[in-house]
Amino acid sequence: MSVSAARQRRAIRVALAATVVAVAALPVGGVLAWNQLLDSRASTTVAVESLSIPETPAALVAALGAGGQLSHVWVATLDASGVGGTVVLLPIGAATEQAPVDAASTDGSATTSTPAERLAEVYARDGMGGLANEVQGLLDVSFVSVGALTRTELINVFAPLGGVDVLLDRPVVSVAVDGTPTQLAGPGEQSFAIDRVVDILIARRPNEKESDRFARHREVWNGVVKRVGAGVELAPEVDTTPAGLADASNFMRRVLGGAMQVWQLSAAPAQRW
Repeated sequence: MSVSAARQRRAIRVALAATVVAVAALPVGGVLAWNQLLDSRASTTVAVESLSIPETPAALVAALGAGGQLSHVWVATLDASGVGGTVVLLPIGAATEQAPVDAASTDGSATTSTPAERLAEVYARDGMGGLANEVQGLLDVSFVSVGALTRTELINVFAPLGGVDVLLDRPVVSVAVDGTPTQLAGPGEQSFAIDRVVDILIARRPNEKESDRFARHREVWNGVVKRVGAGVELAPEVDTTPAGLADASNFMRRVLGGAMQVWQLSAAPAQRW
């Protein structure tokens, strides 16, 4: 098997840890393999070997925090109706199963593997193009749109929601590039303006547990789904033509324009010693 073929067979390993599994299930969805997700119209699981993945447009969206750091990443698919769809949350601290460097060796010698990397590290080194290649290989899905959105761009995307109710299980603290901490929210259910919703979504602090960050993302998206309901009205400037799908912001506005569901894909974290 070639390295290229082996890479395409990688999958994000299910289960961050026992503590993450306990929080991974979403009220609006659940934790499933990507292939199972795309063919699951009513939260049903299908056998991978008999799966037929629908040809639905998909986008990879990265949310950038302070200093241009990757703070959040998700895959969105557009419903066949042209609005609404599915959002799959990916952990930026996920480690991937690595393909052997010498997978094609026939001399019986032991193969070696490259060290596991976090998705955030892939982005820091190779940018959005590298991240897109990695996620495409991990999930075996092609993207019609790939975009890294800044805080301002994210606020514009979510602006039609007006505000979002979010239930947090702990305070949210973000640490600036210069090390200055800022508490963005306390625990409990609160109604937030969109700019604060985005700040919570892209908040990062050193050595934060992936399980804590991922749980926060889940709760923000739970609030988004409830606020969207059957869909928010599309603004006149939203491009509903096929060409408009190439822009990540425009793609997400169309997803918010109809009923949506959110799924969370748990994954093994890269080990740090």
